[in-house]
Amino acid sequence: MMAGLPSLIHIIVLASAIGTAAEVLTLDTQTMGEAIFANPLMLVNFYAPWCGHSKQLEPEFEKAAEHLRGRVTLAKVDATMEVELTQ
Repeated sequence: MMAGLPSLIHIIVLASAIGTAAEVLTLDTQTMGEAIFANPLMLVNFYAPWCGHSKQLEPEFEKAAEHLRGRVTLAKVDATMEVELTQ
């Protein structure tokens, strides 16, 4: 791990078509597959609620979701609760 990086790195997942949601989707193990199928071009933020970097990213991620509406769907996964998705 590189010095200066948080212990939990925001992992960006890219899959491939056009999403239409304006807000950030909240995903879990039950909804991830369906969300990828419905929104093949999706940017997913794996975050930890206690992480300062995650907290700083949240409002910017929401702004990006609004800006990219209709082109890319943005989603988030609580990595502390959805450990299976972080593997």
